[in-house]
Amino acid sequence: MNITKKNNYLHVTDIENFAEAVSECYKEYENGYFAAVFEKGSAALDADTKKALADAPFTTAVHTDDLSASAVEDLLCFDLRFTSEILKADKETVKKLSENENFRILFSDKRVFELKKYAISDSSDEIELGYFSVTEESIDEYFERIYKEKTPFQIKALTECLVALRKGKPELGFDKESVNFYKLIKETTKE
Repeated sequence: MNITKKNNYLHVTDIENFAEAVSECYKEYENGYFAAVFEKGSAALDADTKKALADAPFTTAVHTDDLSASAVEDLLCFDLRFTSEILKADKETVKKLSENENFRILFSDKRVFELKKYAISDSSDEIELGYFSVTEESIDEYFERIYKEKTPFQIKALTECLVALRKGKPELGFDKESVNFYKLIKETTKE
């Protein structure tokens, strides 16, 4: 396993044990690394890895060009997906996505509605899920853009909001957002 420290995120390659790789990134969270991008091969994620990703206090991302329909459930374990490909999904995969709570939280009710509509339609056998991944940007540019001009305190507060959404119902994310807003105001008034 190789971990490269970038600007507030980790890039993890040559992964032999995915759960171990996630565990190593936990150690760096307190050092100001608020996200980790994992290079994923074609092997499926095991239950321990899925739990570690679900519980991670940092933003999780995956970089893969293996976007087969069978990998959809694994891709949903990550907050972000980086790829040069656009996922095409059949009606069975689309039905699974539209019923997945994480998908709804991460992608919105509007997208779930679009998928449900497609699943019962008579249209083509496959649909492009262009919104399923971050495209046309390099990983560095993406994180530079979202972390631009933010202090480590601000980045951590934003990360906590995203993690709260991932771990539970949208209301938990909004509650965390409110709490962190007041923390940010308090921090700003100190300066």
